[in-house]
Amino acid sequence: MKKLLLIGISLTLGFSTNYQTKAINYFSKGDYKNAIKYYGIDCENNKNIDSCLISANLSQTALNNEKKALTYYKKACELNNKVGCAMSGKIEYKLNHKKEAFKFDEKACKLNSPKGCNAMGDFYFKGELVKKDLKTSFNYYKKSCKLNSPAGCNSLGLAYEKGLGTEIDLIKAREIYAKSCRWGYQKGCNNFNRISKNKNAYR
Repeated sequence: MKKLLLIGISLTLGFSTNYQTKAINYFSKGDYKNAIKYYGIDCENNKNIDSCLISANLSQTALNNEKKALTYYKKACELNNKVGCAMSGKIEYKLNHKKEAFKFDEKACKLNSPKGCNAMGDFYFKGELVKKDLKTSFNYYKKSCKLNSPAGCNSLGLAYEKGLGTEIDLIKAREIYAKSCRWGYQKGCNNFNRISKNKNAYR
């Protein structure tokens, strides 16, 4: 419901097409099915990225229909929207369509999506669909963290701590775990607390 509330607030900003007006009206009445319908039409006909993303988000949160959401996220990705690409990758991976997920995550990362870059790091770290390559994985995690991904920073911290694709640097690892933790990522906090007990993790 919190996500729906945030969407509801965003709906009041700058919409002008007839399809959007109808969508807002249905949304205000709690008729999410028809709201999605008209946002979807606006997405398809007017190539409106915001409408594509709202249709996708509502399909997930209000209808619990990820396959329907995927249709709209893909459309947003076709329009070179990094969120649409990253979410398409996430859902395709969840559906075990890993080749499709890889394609979307790769495009998302090229569009500077932190989630897309982190997902690409995972592919190379695990050796899924590609040869396991810790150096490439490290570079993706580094980009993800630079783009302010808490999960990406946690993975980068682990790489520095364990020497995965880079030289071991406990000081950097601790600093990067701290960054992840500041953004509320629990794994980052756990790793920061653990490594902070090591005297070699300080300057």
